[in-house]
Amino acid sequence: MCGISGIACWNGKKISTDEIIRMNNSLRHRGPDDEGFLLINEKQKTIAFGNDTPIEVKESRLHFSPTQHIEKNNSVYELLLGHRRLSIIDISATGHQPMCLPDVDLWITYNGEIYNYKELRASLQAKGIEFITESDTEVILRCYQAYGSECVQHFNGMWSFVIYDGRKKEMFASRDRFGVKPFYYHSAENNFAFASEQKTLLQFSEVKKEINPVAMFDFLALNVLEKEKEGLFKGIKELQPAHNLSLNLKNGEIKINCYYSLKTDSTFFSINKKQTQEYIDEVKKLATESIDLRLRADVTVGTCLSGGIDSSVIVCVMDKLLKEKSSSQNGNKIQAFSSIFPGSRFDESAYMKNVVEQTNTNWHTVIPDKKDFLNDVEYLIYSHDLPIWSISSFAQSSVMKLAKSNHVKVLLDGQGADELFGGYKHYYKYLLNDFKSSSENNEYQNAIAALKETNGKDFLVRYNLKKLIEPTAPLLLKKFFFPDLKYIHPDLLNQYKERFLFLKETSTSLNEKLKEDFTGTYLKELLRREDRNGMMHSVESRVPFTDDHSLVESVFSIQGNYKIRGASTKYLLREAFKDILPSPVYSRTDKLGFVTPNNEWMNDLKNDFRIYFTSDLAPYLNLPLLMRDYNSFFNQSHKSENYRVFKFISLAVWMKTFFNS
Repeated sequence: MCGISGIACWNGKKISTDEIIRMNNSLRHRGPDDEGFLLINEKQKTIAFGNDTPIEVKESRLHFSPTQHIEKNNSVYELLLGHRRLSIIDISATGHQPMCLPDVDLWITYNGEIYNYKELRASLQAKGIEFITESDTEVILRCYQAYGSECVQHFNGMWSFVIYDGRKKEMFASRDRFGVKPFYYHSAENNFAFASEQKTLLQFSEVKKEINPVAMFDFLALNVLEKEKEGLFKGIKELQPAHNLSLNLKNGEIKINCYYSLKTDSTFFSINKKQTQEYIDEVKKLATESIDLRLRADVTVGTCLSGGIDSSVIVCVMDKLLKEKSSSQNGNKIQAFSSIFPGSRFDESAYMKNVVEQTNTNWHTVIPDKKDFLNDVEYLIYSHDLPIWSISSFAQSSVMKLAKSNHVKVLLDGQGADELFGGYKHYYKYLLNDFKSSSENNEYQNAIAALKETNGKDFLVRYNLKKLIEPTAPLLLKKFFFPDLKYIHPDLLNQYKERFLFLKETSTSLNEKLKEDFTGTYLKELLRREDRNGMMHSVESRVPFTDDHSLVESVFSIQGNYKIRGASTKYLLREAFKDILPSPVYSRTDKLGFVTPNNEWMNDLKNDFRIYFTSDLAPYLNLPLLMRDYNSFFNQSHKSENYRVFKFISLAVWMKTFFNS
């Protein structure tokens, strides 16, 4: 896991090294173990090091070893690549980046992990290709040499990388299938810049710091971030998941293409008992293999533990793998990390304890504190580049910080399982649609009964009403049902109100909805939070339920009615690991996600946040009305978790952090 940055120019334009130094320094949190640079102009190719480059790298005699300090270089260049390294695989000097091949002019700066790199390496060696490092980075380069842009079809993992192809005078960039790793870029008439984070591109003097009003509307009114390529920062775009980008360095032509599309089965047949067991067996096999692959590292791999099915499965599978000695993970005990809220209705430590007592686990816990949140909120939002939705980001960040303090660099997490296996209550709506369309009346009634049993029917009514009102109702009616809308500036609301139609329901079947969430903005947003919360503490987060395409494709080929059975969401995942999950965890039906006392803290801290609501927010918020209603609006302590309200606080802090600090 690392941070990448770069600048390319054409038409005679050149850039000084000061630009790439600033950009790379802004990514230090993503890779404090090493840094490197590649600088190219028509006269020379320079490999440079920085202040954080280890002495063993500078003294190595590799064909990509750096030879001079970047700060002593006063030349200007047409291509500048930067890299920040968090050493996970091949932690020696041979894993340094930017890396190149000895026999061909191919260079890479790369962020991520290709978990099947050993198998790919072996297949390439069988063809006579030689390797000089133990890294997955070199495997990517050799795969690109062998397969060109089709190399990404061979990868199992998470990645964003840029390859400079000196033979073609091109840059080839790629982002993983489901958006686990970030990639942002800025393009202009005669230059192109890219980076792992938006704040890094703001360090490039060609990028003006401006707000994109369309994205601001989407955030405030539609409750989505990064819905389109250009987000809140105007001029900074996101390379979408499952996309490649090629840049012609002779004329600046950019080509972007989608290299992967997830297929799903929306057909419907009655449940077959034999088929059910086959699906359960396949899920168990593929999920176990995915977790096992993600234990590959030359450092300790720990795990998050929340008390829900997803993280509990990961811990229990890790325990089983370690006992069977079929994993590459070193050490006798699993290092598990949790945030807990003792005495709170949000506390799930009893379920976590069930897992810990059943496995060979060292359990580390942290109790997030609201005073610490207040002290850390500016840095937290700075680390995210964008506003956050709730204090759950702080709780997750606290878990990552705890791991770092215990010298654990890598954590597994259960992100993506809800969207893959059907873990949310509102998915019942789409299951009911499946039953209706297939005339499965008995199954329909059973699902309704299950909703009543788990108090989910009222939730379903509210969810249907919300989906009906948000896209099509007049603005006045929307404001009645969603009071937060009246605190958005009227001009902003009126200018972009047609965008409410983006919320109009298109999915009908359960699998269609799962695919929409898995490949759309919903999971991508969760993954962005996962990445930033880990990286702000130099911790790599791995998500075995999200980026193992064999597992994902297999589960999406299964009919939706196999995924939710009665009151059991994520039925296939539960049943697949019933034999190793603690009984109380296996039987849970009340898990709502990574919940925290968001409303209580918001009410307790509202006076502390008042200072952030300055006139700079006037173009976007109805400030006079908001300040008049301030105390009542932010007093949500006796209501259900209301992230539609917290976003106003988050926006105010974000504005101060990026525009007024």
